[in-house]
Amino acid sequence: MITGHADVVGSLLRPPELLQAQKQLPTGTISNTQFKEIEDRAVDNAIALQEEVGLQIVTDGEMRRQSFQSQMTAAVSGFGEYNLDAFLWGDWYDEQGLQRKRRPRRLGAIAKLKRVRYLSADEFSYLNSKTNRIPKITLPSPGLWANFWSAKHSKAAYPTLDSFLADIVQILRNEVKELVRLGASYVQIDAPLRHTTAAKGTVIVFIFRLSHRYLRRVLSSIHFGREGTYTVSPDLVFTGCARIPDATRRQES
Repeated sequence: MITGHADVVGSLLRPPELLQAQKQLPTGTISNTQFKEIEDRAVDNAIALQEEVGLQIVTDGEMRRQSFQSQMTAAVSGFGEYNLDAFLWGDWYDEQGLQRKRRPRRLGAIAKLKRVRYLSADEFSYLNSKTNRIPKITLPSPGLWANFWSAKHSKAAYPTLDSFLADIVQILRNEVKELVRLGASYVQIDAPLRHTTAAKGTVIVFIFRLSHRYLRRVLSSIHFGREGTYTVSPDLVFTGCARIPDATRRQES
C-alpha cells in the first residue's frame, strides 16, 4: 500500500466578495470592521473546504494577502514605492501564451528595513483558532527579495545585495521564532529556487545559490526537538518546507 500526503500549497482563489472588498476599502466605501468580517469569512470558507475534502494540514488560503509574498511589504517599512507589479513582473504564460510585464522603474528598497508588525503571526493565530487540523503558515524565501534591491535606489541604505538580504533573513528568522512560540508546527518556505531577472533581462543565476545560503540562516531558527538549540535538517532547505514536530521555544536568558 502507498500512503500519500497532500496539502494545499498555500493560496486558494479569493472569492468575488473579497476581491470587491479589497477595492472598496482604500476608497472608504466599506469600514475596516466590515472588511475584516469579509476577510474572516473567506478564511473560514477556505478552511472548511480543505477539511471537507479530508486534508489533515490546512492553510488560510492566503486570503489576507495580495500576493504570496506581500505580507512582508505590508509588515515592514523601507521598501519604497511598489504596487502589485512588484511581485508579478517578468515573463508569464497563460492560456493566451506569453505575457510580459516590465520591472517597475522605481522598484527598490530606499531605507533600512524596519518591522512594523509580525508578518504572519495574526494569520496563524486566527487559523489555529478555527481548526483542529495542522495549521500551515507560508513565508517567502529570502532569495525572492533580491527583486527589491536596486543598485540605483537602494545603495544609500544597502550598499550591496548581500547587506539587504541579511536584514531580510533576520526578519524571517524572528518571524519563525514567533510562529513557533505561538505553537506553529508546520512552516513552509515558498519559492526557494525561484530566480529573478535584471532590468535588461539578464538571468541572475547566483540567486539559486543565494537562496540556499539564506534559507539555511532562516531555517536555523526552527527547533527540531533538542532542548536549548534550533537546528534544521539540511534536506529541508532544498524541499522548501520545514515540519516542526513538537516544536518548543528556546529559553532566553
